[in-house]
Amino acid sequence: MNELMFVEIRNPNSLRKDILGTALDSTSLVKEFGNIKELKEKKLQIINELRNEMENIKKEMSNLEKRLPKIKEEKQKKEINLKLKEVNIEKKQVSNQKKVSEEDKLSDEIMNIENKLRSL
Repeated sequence: MNELMFVEIRNPNSLRKDILGTALDSTSLVKEFGNIKELKEKKLQIINELRNEMENIKKEMSNLEKRLPKIKEEKQKKEINLKLKEVNIEKKQVSNQKKVSEEDKLSDEIMNIENKLRSL
């Protein structure tokens, strides 16, 4: 039963190169798999840390809300409306100033063109 059998291999150098290339590819894949595994572990660790931080933030926010004084909503709405009105008024004033300055520029340009025409 222990009969030896010999087979002739054509182009043994080529076959040897192919086998070595395959061995290199497989070892690089194993190495990459190890890197991916490490990255997944780091990702899970970071996610867990973020969850813990979010829980801490939620607790601190609830503590802060408890400590803040209670203000009626109507007063808050009135204050917000007043602030919005002030901002709108300021925006209108700025836009009016821009319009005036643009009109001034245009009138100056017209004057310059008229002067050039007169000089011709």
